[in-house]
Amino acid sequence: MVDEAWLRVAALYKIEGSIRGCDPDHRRAVRQNSTRPLVDEFFTWLAAQAARVSRKSDSARPWPIC
Repeated sequence: MVDEAWLRVAALYKIEGSIRGCDPDHRRAVRQNSTRPLVDEFFTWLAAQAARVSRKSDSARPWPIC
């Protein structure tokens, strides 16, 4: 599960690396066309993973916000 999450985050970083230094309009377009679908899929995947965890588990507790 953790490996899958890291792979998804790495894909986002790869896209960001490829557009670093480009003009803002190009970055925005790439983010809308390439990054947005990956982020949407990632959150869907995260919700599915959270549903698999027992609500009594420490893993199911929300993280403290500092």
